[in-house]
Amino acid sequence: MHLLFSVVLLATLASADVFDGPYYIANNRTGHEAAWDGTREGDAVQFKASHQPWEFEEVSHGLHPWYVITGKSSYTYPPYNPVWTQIGFPEYKDGAVARLQSSVVPIFEITSVGDELYKIISNDSPTRNPSEKLAWTVERLSAEDQTEVLKLRPYRGTLDQHFNVIKAIFPP
Repeated sequence: MHLLFSVVLLATLASADVFDGPYYIANNRTGHEAAWDGTREGDAVQFKASHQPWEFEEVSHGLHPWYVITGKSSYTYPPYNPVWTQIGFPEYKDGAVARLQSSVVPIFEITSVGDELYKIISNDSPTRNPSEKLAWTVERLSAEDQTEVLKLRPYRGTLDQHFNVIKAIFPP
C-alpha cells in the first residue's frame, strides 16, 4: 500500500508544471498579456499588447502549484531603483480588480486545464472549499472604461479565465 501511494505521489509531482523565473501571462481569448509597463503601485493590472515578463516564484517546494508573481511597476527618483510589485487583490470578493502591490505577497495556484492553458486561482480565500475559490478573469474595467483588467470571478472555465504562461527567453 505504501509503495502504491509513493508511486502515485511521485507521478503526480512529476506531471505538474513548475514555473520558476520570468514568464509572460497571456489571456487565451485575446492574446493580450498582463502588463506592468507605465504603471505605478496601486494601478490596476491591465491586459494589452505588451511583451514584459513577470517573475514567478514557486513557494511550496513542489508540494502545491503555488506562486508569487512579481513585476516592476515604477522607478523611485533618485537613485532610479525599480519598485517591485506583486499582482494582488486588495479585497477578496467577486469582481475585485487586481492591483500592483508591494506591501503584501499574495499566493496563487496555477493548474493546467489542458493544451498549455492554465487557470489561476487566488489562495487568499477564507474557505477551504475549492469550488468557492475565485479565479483570475480578464474583463473590461467598467461599461464606461473598456480597458481590459484582471478581476476575480468564480471559475466557470471560460476563455477569459484561461491563460498561456510562456517562458521568457532572453538572448545570452
